[in-house]
Amino acid sequence: MRLDEHPLAGNTHFVDLLTLFTSSVGYHRAMRRSVKRRVKAALAGQSHRNIIEDEELRLRHNGRSAA
Repeated sequence: MRLDEHPLAGNTHFVDLLTLFTSSVGYHRAMRRSVKRRVKAALAGQSHRNIIEDEELRLRHNGRSAA
């Protein structure tokens, strides 16, 4: 997406909000994929294949703490 030519590109509050929104969408999409993969493995009796790391638990608890 190119914002540099749009009149709102000079509005830093708008650009910051847009950036936060797109980051949040990507984060939630990745979390949904992760949960779906883990459920599928657990239902197939292979839950040992998806070990959750400490950092992932921290991000699931507070996703914005990584920023």
